[in-house]
Amino acid sequence: MQYIRHKFAAERTASARALVKALLREMPGVSSDHRDECIHRVALYKITEADCENKFRTRYMSNAALEIAQHEKKPNDSRLLIHEHVTERQKVLEKLIKASPNQVDEILDSIVACVVTKEEHKRLGSRSLKDLHGWDRYHEIKVRVWDTQTNSQYI
Repeated sequence: MQYIRHKFAAERTASARALVKALLREMPGVSSDHRDECIHRVALYKITEADCENKFRTRYMSNAALEIAQHEKKPNDSRLLIHEHVTERQKVLEKLIKASPNQVDEILDSIVACVVTKEEHKRLGSRSLKDLHGWDRYHEIKVRVWDTQTNSQYI
């Protein structure tokens, strides 16, 4: 399965980045809890979904998720697949809150998603992996990942 970049990827990415930056600015009447929730539950997804045709067709997909996507009648079914943030959203949020305005783009550049199966997602969230981050979690539990843009094994 070949990666298909969204035809408005550049505009969508710019919009998602602008949203994060706007949420990070001081806004009278908006609590930090509400700001953090909007970044964590909405804006970070918009970053990782901006480039692809849909959130279950990201550049990186586990081999098992790719198999499902190629053979299921409803490959976009969220009962089977999960849009997983390789760098956990909570970690990204913590970095963004502490960052100076000129560091935000670098942090946003580091955000990557990978579509995985529900079972893989559960294993990736295991407490035994709490000290591992990013792709290290995938390596530790041996989740093989395919790069659908280069059409090659990534992990």
